[in-house]
Amino acid sequence: MKNQSIRVISLLCLCLGMAHAASSHAAAAKRKLAAGSRPSILLIVADDMGQTDLGIYGSEIRTPNLDQLASRGLMLTSYYASPLCAPTRAMLLSGTDNHRAGEGLMDQTVEGADGYEGHLNDRVATLASRLKKVGYHTYMAGKWHLGYRDEQSAASRGFDRSFTLLAGGAAHYGMVGLRGASAQYRDDGKLVDSLPADFYSTTYYTDKMLGYMKQSAGDGKPFFAYLAYTAPHWPMQAPEADIQRQRGRYDAGYEVLRQNRFAAWKARGFAPRDAQLPDLPPGYTPWSELNSGQQAKSARAMEVYAAMVERMDTEVGRVLAYLRQSGQLDNTLILFQSDNGAEGGFDRGATANDDVALDDIGRPGSWVYVGKGWAEAQGAPYFLQKFYTGEGGIHVPAFAYGPALGVPSGKRNDSLLITPDVAPTLLEFAGADAGVPKEQPDALPITGRSFAAILTGETFTRRRGETDTVGWEHSGHAAIRRGDFKLLWVGGNNPPTAGVGPARPSPAARNPVPAGSTPARASAPARPALNREKMAEGGPAGEPVGKGGPWKLYNLRQDPAELHDLSAQNPQLKSQLLDEWARYARESGVIVKSGVDNAQR
Repeated sequence: MKNQSIRVISLLCLCLGMAHAASSHAAAAKRKLAAGSRPSILLIVADDMGQTDLGIYGSEIRTPNLDQLASRGLMLTSYYASPLCAPTRAMLLSGTDNHRAGEGLMDQTVEGADGYEGHLNDRVATLASRLKKVGYHTYMAGKWHLGYRDEQSAASRGFDRSFTLLAGGAAHYGMVGLRGASAQYRDDGKLVDSLPADFYSTTYYTDKMLGYMKQSAGDGKPFFAYLAYTAPHWPMQAPEADIQRQRGRYDAGYEVLRQNRFAAWKARGFAPRDAQLPDLPPGYTPWSELNSGQQAKSARAMEVYAAMVERMDTEVGRVLAYLRQSGQLDNTLILFQSDNGAEGGFDRGATANDDVALDDIGRPGSWVYVGKGWAEAQGAPYFLQKFYTGEGGIHVPAFAYGPALGVPSGKRNDSLLITPDVAPTLLEFAGADAGVPKEQPDALPITGRSFAAILTGETFTRRRGETDTVGWEHSGHAAIRRGDFKLLWVGGNNPPTAGVGPARPSPAARNPVPAGSTPARASAPARPALNREKMAEGGPAGEPVGKGGPWKLYNLRQDPAELHDLSAQNPQLKSQLLDEWARYARESGVIVKSGVDNAQR
């Protein structure tokens, strides 16, 4: 009887505790959504930034503004993006998987395959349009990479004001685009035919965003500001003064930097003291195999990379200063993430930057890369890099800031979160409906899960438990995760180069003058549409899952570096996860290689 009474009392206490938590959450929601006090939202996305590139994660790069946001906010230590930039951006704005939102294969149309349109499709309602509907100003500055046509522009997908780069990358000075073509920009939906003489991407995007914010300041409406920097995406270019501050910092080489970053990562408690570095990727060139001239150029390229990250931090600082001075910072929820892991896939070995003079690296007109070695240092704790579904390609730095809105300060949360979760989270903060819009009844539903409760300190609610699964796929690289276990498939193909790769512009095209012209009509990269059936056989732009591999099983809590394949010890679990993968692929519309029936179990 006594034990029964204790159980009853315990149950009553539990129910009361849950009721109190629910009541507190409801009260917090009421405070956030009171008239005139809905939070503004600043979403900052870095391009190709590695896990350890900010000071707070163990970097030697000076990033005081972002470090302060992270240290005074909530660090999301188990946050995942896509292995490539456009798929991540599609997930951010749609709240669902990239295969459903139109970026099943980046920059590539696959005929007869819904979700493979090569742009943000019309089957999804965007986060911007949803927030605009409930009274938010909607602003964007930076990289769009979700469509070239007028009807595919940011202005046509819910943004009131926007200045956007259409392609996946471009020179940071002037209008030099990929493979020597003119870079294409839109200003409030209209194609831009010239840029200011002092144009530098990171600074100009910030100028634009600040202009939008100031124009509407004081009108009582909150804003959604999407600041999508192209830093530190190649080519490595930065203001000379920023580069000079890095001189000599990387002369010891990328292997030393990798060890230093990893040691700092562990010292900050992001991994156990006895954690090991992951294996190096195929095609890796040891620092000792570079001659002295190649080492000097490689180190200089990394100096410029660091300068680009520092410049991004400085520009974020300008935005924060304005929000603070204008009294808006306390009512602004800030989210930061990288769009994927560190970029190393376009390395061409020791001779990658041989045709650029040492003193020209980083200046307008230069076109250089850091390559696999430095990318391994940037993503030190994790296996592989951008383009791959290893942890180094999809596990990215992310944090949220908003102490006055209830976001825990100086805390870390290891709940499994994915990029599609952002849209429903922000909609909940805004008091907006995350359901299918009445005016777009055929729209696909949001599949991400709001983590607003985590951001308001209600951490008793975890977004995913031991039975929830999350999947990824792009270009034949795939993964499925359930709880602590992840099944990884590394496909047989290499990173794509057609239309987006590292071929540098000819000397004539590397115009250092930051001005130029674009075609009268925007055009996508010249990549012919693929046929679904041909793609399923193994298309030229990327193998669907079924070639490469085999599938490997990892316990990420015990082995975040993905060093120890547990397939042989856990065949039943592997089989279960393969079934989960098949379900994810079927529900998301992933093109899987013809005839593949999990024979590679």
